[in-house]
Amino acid sequence: MFFFFLKSFQSTYLQSFLKKEKTTYDFAIIVVRRLKVTNIDEAFEYIKKQEVKLINGSPKYRPFKIDNITQDDFYFFDKKKEKDINAKIEICNVISNIKYFYFLDKYGIQWELEQGHTDIRD
Repeated sequence: MFFFFLKSFQSTYLQSFLKKEKTTYDFAIIVVRRLKVTNIDEAFEYIKKQEVKLINGSPKYRPFKIDNITQDDFYFFDKKKEKDINAKIEICNVISNIKYFYFLDKYGIQWELEQGHTDIRD
């Protein structure tokens, strides 16, 4: 649907904007799209072979894993939840298993591929 909109919307501004190199802070069009994947390393190798630009040009760029966190690294605003050790352990397990990477497609839209959680709940 977005691709159809992009192709059918013919304005001088949009055409010139699409030719300009984008930055992560451009606000004129959609900037970031996020997709969940189950095998981020395989997805990364596939994406590298496409007509895209990784946001880091270093040959060492790879999917990034968020550092492990502990129960003391965050707090819930809800006092009852803050005392629930199991809820805090669950959040630690979710956050500590997230991996992600970013790339720009040929239209300048930034994509994030992420592995590790489906939802952090409430």
